[in-house]
Amino acid sequence: MTVRPRRSALYVPGSNARALEKASALAADVIIFDLEDAVGPDEKDAARDRVVTEAASGAFGTRELVVRINGLDTEWGAEDARAAADMACDAVLVPKVSDPGDLDRVAALVGDKRLWAMMETPRGVLNAAAI
Repeated sequence: MTVRPRRSALYVPGSNARALEKASALAADVIIFDLEDAVGPDEKDAARDRVVTEAASGAFGTRELVVRINGLDTEWGAEDARAAADMACDAVLVPKVSDPGDLDRVAALVGDKRLWAMMETPRGVLNAAAI
């Protein structure tokens, strides 16, 4: 595994075409396409489609591209993970990871994509070593 220095990461709502366009010109080391909290429920499917297109566009150059999916406990999470598996991205950011099983379930859907774990719950913090 190659370790890349990361000085800055920019979260970009997957539903905001203008923000995605602007992000392609900014000098962040990592672009995180957010499909979770930054996207309203009615926009989730369209945002996923837009992010697939943007990631494949080549507009972000050599920057690291990460997709923050919805949790698998939501109606969008599994489809986000399946889309990320085939997406031109470097990693999948998994929200609200509470235990290693959360990552195992996402890994089963995304194959060999690297996973980034967000530990946002007390349970996740208590299980940090195992995660």
